[in-house]
Amino acid sequence: MKRQCLRLLFTIILIFLGISAKTFSQPSFRIPLYGADAQGHRDSVFIGVDPLATFCLDTALGEIGNVPALPVGFYIALYVPPPCNQYRIRMPLGPGLDLRKYYSMIQSDTYYVKCQSDVDTGYVLSWSPTMGGHYQVARLQVWDISSYVDATNMLTANSYLIPFPTIGSHPLRIIVQIMQPPAVPAPLMNPIGFGLALIGLIACAILLRWRGGVRRT
Repeated sequence: MKRQCLRLLFTIILIFLGISAKTFSQPSFRIPLYGADAQGHRDSVFIGVDPLATFCLDTALGEIGNVPALPVGFYIALYVPPPCNQYRIRMPLGPGLDLRKYYSMIQSDTYYVKCQSDVDTGYVLSWSPTMGGHYQVARLQVWDISSYVDATNMLTANSYLIPFPTIGSHPLRIIVQIMQPPAVPAPLMNPIGFGLALIGLIACAILLRWRGGVRRT
């Protein structure tokens, strides 16, 4: 009977470890990008990953469809290249959002951000410091004559001043590489693992009590 209990607990632990490995190896997160100019205009969009995302539109995850036309004056928008060919900005129904499918612990993704202002004093693009907790590489690139070149390391800086001549031309490019997720925590520290282990212990106690009663009779 003790061997049966041990086998039951071992099976429960293996099941939990499988669930944990699947859960913790598929992160889902969103990183905000902020735009601001000297006239006090401010806005934001979000980039990130999700296990259920596709390259194009995912309305179930909160992505809003194609913008009919970019606004005049100030804006910050995400550009999703073909086959989508969409601009996404913050709208009344939801944020400007571009999610990419999570498929690897070391995957790389590329996002495009288009910024515009009607003042010639520059445009500040900034981002959340939490970017360093999700990516091991994050480079902001600008268009220079015929190709993209690195402008700043987004893991060591939190903002970048875009000179006016570059606004409204080629979108900025962000190249990121995901950071390997943290190790799976101890099963008993997780509510699912604790519940499964508790059920196994209760089941073993009932079986042992029942077995002992059978022997006495």
